Amino acid sequence: MTEKEWVEMIAPLAQNAQKKFGYLASVLIAQTIQETGYGQTDLAQVGRYDVLGMKKELLNDTWDSEYWHGGTFTKVTPEWYDGVETYITDTFRTYDNYQDCLYDYCQFMRDAKLVNGNYKYRDVLGTTDPETLISQVRIRGYCTDPTYDKSIMKHIAKWDLTKYDTDNFKGVYIQIG
Repeated sequence: MTEKEWVEMIAPLAQNAQKKFGYLASVLIAQTIQETGYGQTDLAQVGRYDVLGMKKELLNDTWDSEYWHGGTFTKVTPEWYDGVETYITDTFRTYDNYQDCLYDYCQFMRDAKLVNGNYKYRDVLGTTDPETLISQVRIRGYCTDPTYDKSIMKHIAKWDLTKYDTDNFKGVYIQIG
């Protein structure tokens, strides 16, 4: 699959996720590019479908996933600690399809809580500026790469991904809780 074919394949799925959860399609598409190299990583392959690097353990299981059914895949992955890239072995979620992965990620953004019971990411849903959205996601600890948000913005610019963003938010992120 070419890079263009990846973008064209994942874009409508990201738009579905945006309509359902309020997380910008442009950012989701760019995250799949960053996380999978346009669908080329072992996690993104058929039978695994993890295009966002969703780990098995997320925020001490403070939320229930409707879209992940318990499948996992263990692999070596880079993490950054104090700005230093380190390789660790970790366990990732596997899905029945790409849509489930995107929905699971957005549900995590909506429902995951901190130890004190406050939602960690919920208030970023509905953000209409891609740079603000991904910056807040990175700052709050979804990814450890200190340049993650900048990389996402480069993908958005390269592919003009904001053209996939929609004004059609259902508002479920506001109604849940």
